[in-house]
Amino acid sequence: MRTMLNPKPREIAPGVHWLSCGLLAGNVYFVRSGMNWALIDTSVAGNAGAIKRAADGLCGSDTPPAAILLTHVHPDHAGAAPELARSWGCPVYVPEPELPLAIAEDLATLERFAIPLDHWIVLPIMRRLSQEKVSAILAEQSLANCARPLKPGGVPGMPGWTAVAAPGHTPGQLVFRRADDGVLLAGDAVLTVDAGSLVGLTAAFLRPNRARVSPPAPYTNRDQRRAMETLAVLAELEPRVLATGHGPPLLDGPGREGHTAELLRRCARRAARRRRRLWQ
Repeated sequence: MRTMLNPKPREIAPGVHWLSCGLLAGNVYFVRSGMNWALIDTSVAGNAGAIKRAADGLCGSDTPPAAILLTHVHPDHAGAAPELARSWGCPVYVPEPELPLAIAEDLATLERFAIPLDHWIVLPIMRRLSQEKVSAILAEQSLANCARPLKPGGVPGMPGWTAVAAPGHTPGQLVFRRADDGVLLAGDAVLTVDAGSLVGLTAAFLRPNRARVSPPAPYTNRDQRRAMETLAVLAELEPRVLATGHGPPLLDGPGREGHTAELLRRCARRAARRRRRLWQ
């Protein structure tokens, strides 16, 4: 899969550049810290070359990243990580609870981490393949030679940033926050596209630059309850720049201070009300 919406990175905050790889293929972020830089998420496997060309133009072809950091281990966020790590010779930091998935050698591991969409589509297809084919696919996707576990707290290669636990969409998802200016790299803990309905997805394809703060779609969440609770946690961080895994970044503008945080709070409140109705 190769889908590039914006072929060049765009600066969304000092030292933070966004590269859109397409609505479904996900966003990639380049974060500068002094003389070093780090890559946050890697889109799908087919976009490794485009990401590397963007990095060469932004950071220089002779300056590999200090690290690749994954918000979570899904193919649209980790797919290009093996190829990029080999090319750059850098480690890939993975949320610690998801390290087994990053180095999976069998279908049983995939089943442990599967989301509803996997149960409906991915696993049935994988079970039809020969053991040799399954092993080859998992070996190609594996980060066994470069993966390092990452816990909430300080972020390697990104001084001034903090990794914050944001489980639900996946068991160990992390988001990355820079407190000084309120930048939040949110992975799929929250989106700026409504992926939970056909109407929302159609609107996103027709107007790709319009941001709509939305929860991750239920069919993509490992634990729906925790995913909704995480929205409230993120709202308390009061971001001024919300950069998500899918959809365009949302930024406070002149005279609109607090606008981004308020939209996130509204999203969290809507999710909480919907959850209460389901349990009544």
